[in-house]
Amino acid sequence: MTGKQSEQDIELNTASPAQIQLDGAPTGQSILDNTTGPHGYQVMGKHTGADIEDAYGSPIAIEIQNAMHASEDINDNTTSPIGILLQGAHATADIEFLAASSSAQSFLGTYTNPVSDYRSATAKSAAIALAANQTVCFGGTSNCVTYNGTKYEFTNSSGTNIMSLDNSGNVVIKGTLTPQGSP
Repeated sequence: MTGKQSEQDIELNTASPAQIQLDGAPTGQSILDNTTGPHGYQVMGKHTGADIEDAYGSPIAIEIQNAMHASEDINDNTTSPIGILLQGAHATADIEFLAASSSAQSFLGTYTNPVSDYRSATAKSAAIALAANQTVCFGGTSNCVTYNGTKYEFTNSSGTNIMSLDNSGNVVIKGTLTPQGSP
């Protein structure tokens, strides 16, 4: 289709089981959108099932590759009860981060419940697993706990090591230990 249309290039208004069906083995893309309009693909109808469904089992269902977007790659700006629902039996992980970003996850919203809530999860091992020398911090990047493989080290807001607890149960503290005191 060439030229400038006043409305849609293609409009389908039928009750067919499949309004567009693509068969065969294309050497490139099945559908190629090379437009520069406000939306590459827009779903506006009210569907009884999914807006987009991949029911075949291709190696990758959705891939965003070699793109440089001005903002997000995926933006869920809805008021649905659940933003993204992952279900099924995934062999490795529900979400796997392999990027080289400054942060794998960044939570910037206002939440009425815990930001990450694992209370309803059934884990056969740990709920959160960290490698040796990875750190958990409170209040930003200070007041941290690190396990280096042989002992836990606690640092204060200035980064000073104030306490350690080794694998044998030995405790070393920088300050004063007060037995039977009120915290």
